[in-house]
Amino acid sequence: MEDFAQYLTANLAVGIGIAADAMIATLARFRRFGSWGGTLRWAGAIGLTHWLFPMVGFIGGWYLAVGAHGAILVYGAGALVMGWFVLHVAREASTPGPATNIGPHHRPERFWLSVWVVSIDALITGPGKAAVTKGWSAHQIWLSFPLVGGVVFTLVLAAAMSARLLHRRLLEHDAPDPRTLARSLVLGVAVEVAVFSWFGCLAVVETLRARGAEVSSAVTWASWGVALVLLAIRFGSGVCRQQFREANALLQGG
Repeated sequence: MEDFAQYLTANLAVGIGIAADAMIATLARFRRFGSWGGTLRWAGAIGLTHWLFPMVGFIGGWYLAVGAHGAILVYGAGALVMGWFVLHVAREASTPGPATNIGPHHRPERFWLSVWVVSIDALITGPGKAAVTKGWSAHQIWLSFPLVGGVVFTLVLAAAMSARLLHRRLLEHDAPDPRTLARSLVLGVAVEVAVFSWFGCLAVVETLRARGAEVSSAVTWASWGVALVLLAIRFGSGVCRQQFREANALLQGG
């Protein structure tokens, strides 16, 4: 039972991690959610891609990780990719970027292009997930992908429903305080950074273990804590400022 609980917890963490970015993007596209049909379509498409994309980016690495030398390669690559990804997310969330078109998109090609842009990070998470799934059976590996996809679908649907309600409030000239939206965006960034930082620290520890070093789980927790503190010092205030600016721009329609 304990192993099963750990299995579910790991999949929930993976799902929350890769859903965070999709939820932020969903809130940023709130003007497109004019109907419940469009809301369900968006959540379904994002859930599907977040089921399939991690599988594409992960399966080959998992089979390589079965062998000792393959494990060093896969876990090492996972640590590097997760480190790069976390820094990329933090920099992007704290730095003003070019203006984006956040208006409604009705054409099918634009819809699927938006789905691709929101889902592309799910391809990158494969190597990082390899460390989390150490010791899982093949059955557990394959089952994890629809589980994660279901978690992402549920969270993105919740974000899309919130985005639709936000859209309705704007149409009724009842715009919320931009600080409320900004806090949601900051929380999404923080969750994404925290989860993938954990994946990165775990991948480092598993790389050391694959090389024969005896490293306790406490090292993973300690390194994760240090990483989060350093990231908060370096990017925290910038993320808060930038997300407030973006929330303001979104609510003003620019």
